[in-house]
Amino acid sequence: FALPASIVRMFLLFDRKNGTVNRRAVSIESAGSYAKSFREALRSGTRGLMYDLNEYVTSPDWGPHCVTNAPATIRMFHGTTDSITPIACTHWYVANVKDCTPQFFENETHASVPLLHKAEMFEWLAKD
Repeated sequence: FALPASIVRMFLLFDRKNGTVNRRAVSIESAGSYAKSFREALRSGTRGLMYDLNEYVTSPDWGPHCVTNAPATIRMFHGTTDSITPIACTHWYVANVKDCTPQFFENETHASVPLLHKAEMFEWLAKD
């Protein structure tokens, strides 16, 4: 199973609100790593993906409910034009998880946040 990198990039970088692709992120060379990673993850089939999805939805040891009492500070990084994960998900975590702070990136998509803002994300992780 293989997907062309252009299709994966478009899917991850598509701004549904404006009907466009985030061109700043598409031009970044590392965007192709998403396609490579996705192909590798599905190289031997979808069984593992389906198992993880099932565990995420049904297991008491996995999923959003597991972090509601997390013993660490949580920062949610979210692009305001993400067409994969609704912004409501980040709002749910902020409302339900102790010590959870959102950081929204205006006009960024699902994949453009880590591609264009990874330095900020790692800087936050490196703090005390």
